[in-house]
Amino acid sequence: MNAEKDQKRKNIREYISKRVAYPIIVIYIGFIIFALYGLQRFYFEKKDHNFYLASQYRNEVQESPNDYEAIANLGKTYHDIAVERKSRFYLNLAERQFEKAVKLAPENISYKYALALVYKDQNEIEMAKEEFQKILKLDEQNVYANYELAMLAMDEGFYLKSIKYLEECLKIEPTSATIIYQLGLSYEKNNQPKQAIQQYKEALRFIPDYKEALQGLERLNATEK
Repeated sequence: MNAEKDQKRKNIREYISKRVAYPIIVIYIGFIIFALYGLQRFYFEKKDHNFYLASQYRNEVQESPNDYEAIANLGKTYHDIAVERKSRFYLNLAERQFEKAVKLAPENISYKYALALVYKDQNEIEMAKEEFQKILKLDEQNVYANYELAMLAMDEGFYLKSIKYLEECLKIEPTSATIIYQLGLSYEKNNQPKQAIQQYKEALRFIPDYKEALQGLERLNATEK
């Protein structure tokens, strides 16, 4: 008799525990699913944001084919997608849009600069250099065009050219540690260690823990020993 009562109590406890446990489990699973959905939505919305912008700018361009600002914005969005996805296809699209924008607004330096950067990303180096030079014809003190031409010259091994462009940059931005460091690197690559050391030290005046400048000094001091 007692055994039967004990079994009944056990059955009741199990029944109650199941009635309580199942809803808790369902709520817990629901919470996890909701959280995962939220994270997924946030991630994909972030990833697809540029595609949304591109569709908006495409609509603007279709409505106003000569709206060079919308065209340039579309080019920038395509370029952002290309960088994000490492996509040659979207890089080509960006190039076309910036070419249109520059054709419609030939005096706009920012469009020319964006186009030059796309050419550079496309490895169309001569076209990039030509566009940077056009910027300098409009604004000979444009630090960005001078700097990009310096970097291209250095990549090609024309260190005297890179020194020339970087010196122009320093006339405009005399306290830029990055420009000073790159000038030092150009001197070093051009076998002018004393001038290189001087520039590295100058860069460290503005950024005392500039890693690359410190490495440059260490490299040259080891060579001199």
